[in-house]
Amino acid sequence: MIEGSAPLVRRARNRHGLATAQALVHALPVADGAASVTCFLDVLEHLDDPGPALRDARRALRPGGLLVVTVPAHRWQR
Repeated sequence: MIEGSAPLVRRARNRHGLATAQALVHALPVADGAASVTCFLDVLEHLDDPGPALRDARRALRPGGLLVVTVPAHRWQR
């Protein structure tokens, strides 16, 4: 799991035993073509320009790899 927030990286490791790394979404610490699946779960809607993140996901994916993207169905205003 790659996460931008240091506290969430620690929580994922300590509480759930997940292998984690802290990184920026447009600079994934993954070798070119090394990932079979990349997931952006409720991430893209927070970026001013999702282009760099999507390009880096493409770089990291192997040929035939999958990009899974979710975004909220509704934009709630508070």
